[in-house]
Amino acid sequence: MCVRNPLDVFPSYAAFCNTMSHGKKPDFEIHECYPEWWAWWVKRQTDIMKLYFDAIRNDCIMKGKNPLYIVRYEDLVLDPKRTLMGLF
Repeated sequence: MCVRNPLDVFPSYAAFCNTMSHGKKPDFEIHECYPEWWAWWVKRQTDIMKLYFDAIRNDCIMKGKNPLYIVRYEDLVLDPKRTLMGLF
């Protein structure tokens, strides 16, 4: 499982949802121009992430259904060889 810091995920995913592109960003700062929407977005994404990680924890750790290896995206970028060697 590759994970990222939520502080990076929230704005990145918001930009994707608003532009339908991984490479484009809105011409404005969402959190500045639409603070009420941004507060809703962060709360919603936090709730969704919690449900996701609860399910992963339950199935992989508590029930032992699958082995789980977590890799931070930032580690892959900074030191890909060492990070991937840990996986193997």
